[in-house]
Amino acid sequence: MHTTMLEIRGFYIKAGQSVASMHQVPKEFVSTLSVLQDKASFWSFKDLEVVFLEEFGKDVKELFEAFDEQPIAAASLAQVHRGFLKNGQEVAVKVQYPGLQKQFATDIATMAFLSKALAWIFPDYQFEWLVGEFEKNVVRELDFTQEADNADRTAKSFAHNRNVRIPRIFRELSTKRVLTMEFMEGCKIDDIKSLEKAGVDPKEVASLLAAIFAEMIFCHGFVHGDPHPGNLLVHRDPSRSGKHNFDIVILDHGLYRELGEKFRTNYCRLWRALILLDADEISETGRNLGAGQYARYLPVIFTGRAISSNLVRSIAYRLGATRKTCLMAYVKNAVSGLSLGHPGSPDLYEQGLLAYTKAKFDYANLRIRLEFFEFLIAAYQWYGALSRLKARIYCNLSLKRLMNISVSS
Repeated sequence: MHTTMLEIRGFYIKAGQSVASMHQVPKEFVSTLSVLQDKASFWSFKDLEVVFLEEFGKDVKELFEAFDEQPIAAASLAQVHRGFLKNGQEVAVKVQYPGLQKQFATDIATMAFLSKALAWIFPDYQFEWLVGEFEKNVVRELDFTQEADNADRTAKSFAHNRNVRIPRIFRELSTKRVLTMEFMEGCKIDDIKSLEKAGVDPKEVASLLAAIFAEMIFCHGFVHGDPHPGNLLVHRDPSRSGKHNFDIVILDHGLYRELGEKFRTNYCRLWRALILLDADEISETGRNLGAGQYARYLPVIFTGRAISSNLVRSIAYRLGATRKTCLMAYVKNAVSGLSLGHPGSPDLYEQGLLAYTKAKFDYANLRIRLEFFEFLIAAYQWYGALSRLKARIYCNLSLKRLMNISVSS
């Protein structure tokens, strides 16, 4: 499977990246396919030189002071080279593979054929919508100017958080097929050995990661759509000590999901209602989100299985985060998303003491409830363990009695 994906490239490498990020699949799949996230087979630089000539009308040597022809990373759409600008600034240059437009057109046609064939054989399974969704996303990802815009927007959204870093984009050396950005060091976010060697606590990384993406969802409504470990680095900051002695570097901003304001607000209300056990609010927001008569099942879905269903939470759990870590990140940002601002936003205090106090009170109220629920769950688990221990002791005593009876007989 790994070899085939490397040979076919394109969509199949992206599929392998997603599989490698899922903690539900066997570890053999994860370890084998994880190389597709940043170590896919790369192109010879001679084959990529034409991209610079077509985009800039100049040779690479004219554009950069120095340029390493050996790539430092390679994935499904492009490979990344290290270089230096004329002013000495170190940069990472992302170069799109030639011929991708034609290749993805073929992939989309293949997907369309397979989805129609599947629907004909199994009428209950309709996947044609996936083809349109994939095609729309590919068009976005193949335009690096869109990625530059997304990176700038995300950097502005997280300007208040010193532990989040987004590479600066150099627009004068960026086009639809070439993206020049600030070079940033770091290890893959799921490389636990490297984190521990650098003196970084993986659980703190998991906590920050969950908080970052919860803020994207609930506060900004602008969510990174491809958060696999190859796009998330951890940089140890030697100037800082304590548990927050690192930064999370977010790469590859080609694919984002824009959440409508109505959806974002309803989603915040839903999460708040789930924790407060407000049945009427759950039903109302569930209907607003299209759940209809199934809204009553949302408490089970959202606080149970679904809390560990996406890539970010898969990475967080791999780093040692608990379900509570992810849940608390969601709750905190759900409350913040309903206030007039969010923690760290420079205009929060200007919008009034009442709004600020209400947001803090709501969060404190929800946190107390969560801590109480956590205590009940722990007590229940402890009671279950104690019951199993009692049952085991009883069985052992019964077995000994039977053995004694047998010997006596």
